[in-house]
Amino acid sequence: MGIHAPIGQMLTDGERVRCHLCGQWFLSVASHIRVHGWSKADYIAEFGLELGNPLSGPLTRKRRSAALLARRIEPAIRHAQQRALTRSRSGALAMAAAEAARGRRTRPNAARRPWPHSAASTHRPARRAAAGGHDSTASG
Repeated sequence: MGIHAPIGQMLTDGERVRCHLCGQWFLSVASHIRVHGWSKADYIAEFGLELGNPLSGPLTRKRRSAALLARRIEPAIRHAQQRALTRSRSGALAMAAAEAARGRRTRPNAARRPWPHSAASTHRPARRAAAGGHDSTASG
C-alpha cells in the first residue's frame, strides 16, 4: 500500500482533498474511505491527523456552510422549524406520531428469531411470585 499524501496533513487543492490510500481527489474523503473498508477514526489515527481535522477542502466547507446558512434564514424553513419546536415542546408532536402509528402494522425485527419448533421450546421458566420473588412452583 502506497501512501499518497503526507502523514499528519490533508493535501488540498482548495476545494478537494487527496485520499491517503488511493491518491484520488474528492470534495470529502469522509464517505470515500468506506470504499477502502476504513472508518473515519481509523483513517485519522493511521495517518496522524487530528481528531477535529476535517476531511474536506476549505472551499468545500465554506460552500456547504453558506448553503446551510441560506437554508436557515429562508422564511419558510424558519417558520416550519418554529412550528415543529412549538409542537414538540407542547407534546403535540409525540401525540400526532402515536396517533399516526395506531393500527399500523409494525415491521418484524430482523434480529429477533422465532422460537424453534421443538418440544423443548414450549418450556417457559416459572413465573416468580409478586411477593418475595420466590418461584411460584417451589414448595415451602
